[in-house]
Amino acid sequence: MAEDLRKRRKVGHCSRLIGVLMLLVGVARAQPDVSWPFAGTPLDLSAAGAHFFAASAPAHTASTLGSVLLVPDFGGHPGYPGAQRHLYEFLPKHGWTVLACEPPATLPTPLRSAADWAKAGALLKPRIDACLQWLDGQGLRNNIIIIQGHAGVALLSAYAGHWPDAVRGVALLAPPHLARHDNPMPDEIAQLPLPITLIYAHADLPGSDACQACVDSANQHHVALRRSFLAARDLQFSDLGDELAWLLLDWMKALEGQQIAVPTAEH
Repeated sequence: MAEDLRKRRKVGHCSRLIGVLMLLVGVARAQPDVSWPFAGTPLDLSAAGAHFFAASAPAHTASTLGSVLLVPDFGGHPGYPGAQRHLYEFLPKHGWTVLACEPPATLPTPLRSAADWAKAGALLKPRIDACLQWLDGQGLRNNIIIIQGHAGVALLSAYAGHWPDAVRGVALLAPPHLARHDNPMPDEIAQLPLPITLIYAHADLPGSDACQACVDSANQHHVALRRSFLAARDLQFSDLGDELAWLLLDWMKALEGQQIAVPTAEH
């Protein structure tokens, strides 16, 4: 009987141990930011009462031309394969400090009006503000935002003509194709006080005019807009990562700040 009791205790202990291990594995799977196998420093930032993942990599040069805030589409992550991760590894080699941030996990739906997009922008804006504040704390105030998909439209709606002085340009990668009556981009671009570039993947072009209304609005209101097309096989530009990066660097050349990052005191 005593032997049976010892066996039952041993089985119970093993079961609890296996349960703990399974829980840890589940947490690791649910949080891809538990480890960061890329260059730079993982960060735990917070906005609107919630923590979110970010990672920063310094420029590989004596001085930095500025900083780039990389934002995947809603539900994305800086560590996922795609355009954002490629740019995270590419841009520091060419003089830019990068900060990649995790966007909100879900995109509010439906998105059929400017008011709907404003709600999406309000969800995104606190994280962008937190990232810009972190960059400011590093002495980096010549910032470009490179943002993917629907999040790019939400970004334009979030700031609606009231952009922080530290943001010098915005790049939208594979922005969604929206019917004119559902598309706030032309109206937002009309009041944009900084340069913008729209880069489309050919995978996303059939049956679309690639927001010709955006181009018309920019021309009418004297906004510096560049629209480009890459013959990529998907919306992540997975087969044309370097081409995308060089295209962005060419556009960013006019925005180079040649500033030196001011190190912050460690606490």
